[in-house]
Amino acid sequence: MSTETEPVLADAPPCWPPVAHIIHKKDQPAKEGTIALCGAKLMGLDLGRLNDAGNVCPKCVEACRAIIEGGA
Repeated sequence: MSTETEPVLADAPPCWPPVAHIIHKKDQPAKEGTIALCGAKLMGLDLGRLNDAGNVCPKCVEACRAIIEGGA
């Protein structure tokens, strides 16, 4: 009897490399469940260094620019 199973790769979420999100200063430090500017719920990974993330969420960048330009 074999107990080996094949991995199911088709259902894996496209989450690597991780995407860095931007949060409000009042929500720092980020922890699991913190909501990013784009509305994503964070997983609690520390992506503070540039090399830790694949890229920055474009929706967060857009929301950040809107906040800065709007003065909010």
